[in-house]
Amino acid sequence: MSRLCTVLCLCLTSVLSLPAPAPAPAQPGRQDNFSVDAVLNNPRVLNAYLKCVLGTGPCTKEGRELKRLLPDVLKTACKACPQQDKENLRKFLRRVRVDPKLSDAWRKVMEKYDPHRKYQAGLEKFVNEG
Repeated sequence: MSRLCTVLCLCLTSVLSLPAPAPAPAQPGRQDNFSVDAVLNNPRVLNAYLKCVLGTGPCTKEGRELKRLLPDVLKTACKACPQQDKENLRKFLRRVRVDPKLSDAWRKVMEKYDPHRKYQAGLEKFVNEG
């Protein structure tokens, strides 16, 4: 599950990446500089991320992996995630859930990944912690 949380954070980081004029070498430790706030404060990036997860927009390779893994995150409420990943995911999910501009996206994510609301109570508890 720790690998899952790392993949989620890497996916969010990849959403922040802008095309460079020339290929750049890999940056070790880039995820150490990840800021969930940067995703949440950029509506274009946030909407692109949500469209990918919902299957209504293009995805990066990491976005496709995230879509594949998202059901497990919902099922377990990130129980095996490292603390920093939990905090980032909680902050992200909380924003999508409570922001009136994103309420439709939250509803669609829940309909797609938890159509019978089987994991909603556990997910709500996870989002409201902290």
